[in-house]
Amino acid sequence: MRSSLPRPTQKVRPLHPRHRPRPTQKVRPLHPRHRQNICREMTVELAIKLSLSSVLSLAAIASLIRLLPYHFSQQAKLQELRTQVQETEAKVMHLREQLSRNFDPQQTKSLMMEYSPRLAPNQSRVFWLGEEGN
Repeated sequence: MRSSLPRPTQKVRPLHPRHRPRPTQKVRPLHPRHRQNICREMTVELAIKLSLSSVLSLAAIASLIRLLPYHFSQQAKLQELRTQVQETEAKVMHLREQLSRNFDPQQTKSLMMEYSPRLAPNQSRVFWLGEEGN
C-alpha cells in the first residue's frame, strides 16, 4: 500500500498567488431597476447621515455658545486672583526682609531704639516746630 502523502523529507510549497486557479463563478450583471434601487438606498443613507451630523454639529455649537459667558467670568476671576497673588507675594517679600533685619545681631541696638519709646541716657528728644509756632 502506497500512501499519497508526501514524504517527510520533501517540502510542500504552496502555490504562488498568481498561479492559483481562479474561481469559475460568473458575476451576473445587475438589472437596471435593481441598480437604481441601490443608488436610491445609498442616496437616502447618505442624506440621513448628513442630516444627523448637521444636527449634532449644531447642538455642539449651541452648547459652546452657552458656555462662553461662564468661560469669560472664570477668566475674569482668574485674573483677579493672579493680581491678589502678586500683591500677597510683594507683602511676603517685604515681611521676609523685615524678619531678616529683626534677627540681625548687628542691628539689635538700632531696632530697640526704633521700637521702644525709651531713650538712651546720653540722648534727648527733639521736636520740630513749624514756622507757625514762632
